[in-house]
Amino acid sequence: MIVISYTLYGDAEKYKKGMLASIQRIKKEGWIPIVALEEKVNLEVVEELERQSISIVRYSDQGATDGMLKRYYLHPAIRSAECVFVRDTDSIIDDFEIQLMKEFISSKAILHTIRSHQNHDMPLMGGLTGFKVPVIEFFHKEKVKLILKKIEKKSIYGSDQKFLILLYQAFRNSTLIHSTGNYFKDEKVNLIICNDDQYPGKSLITSADSQVNIAREIKNYKIKVRMIAAKLIIAMIR
Repeated sequence: MIVISYTLYGDAEKYKKGMLASIQRIKKEGWIPIVALEEKVNLEVVEELERQSISIVRYSDQGATDGMLKRYYLHPAIRSAECVFVRDTDSIIDDFEIQLMKEFISSKAILHTIRSHQNHDMPLMGGLTGFKVPVIEFFHKEKVKLILKKIEKKSIYGSDQKFLILLYQAFRNSTLIHSTGNYFKDEKVNLIICNDDQYPGKSLITSADSQVNIAREIKNYKIKVRMIAAKLIIAMIR
């Protein structure tokens, strides 16, 4: 079973559009869309998801953006999946992205990410990640669950990267990376060509200027995040 996992929280009406536009394309592949849904999301959105036969699991928020990590592990369907793709609800999955996802499915890699834009400069892009059974099992280790809980309790914008860098370090030698050019030391990447007007992960609601600003915020955040990630890795080894 292959699942496409999303999270909806906050202004769900605004952010659901990309996901809903992708549903039929996902189902055409025989893949299953699932959503971790924050309990305050209005009933109309819930009913719309149910009409689309999208499987939902509800959660109560702990921090401002803790839902960013919920999509990686919360839904019960993830435990029995052979492959999981995590996506943002405000971007549309197109044929090119499907092609890259299929390359990962048929590969021996355990972890997958797509860096399809010059601003995609983190090891794992939160809404462009895929993983297989060993990563699913990793999420359910007791020490990992404690780390997740701690991060989510005090989550702010970018908090998910604290964990995603740890995940990347744990599986970096078994990661398939599709990139337009961004890479980190000693990485092997599969180069792809993307159009600046349309690329995997492009937001339907975020302007180009906002994306640049977000990228700058992320770059300023990197050193702190990596330091935290290093401490987490050490804690897991002990």
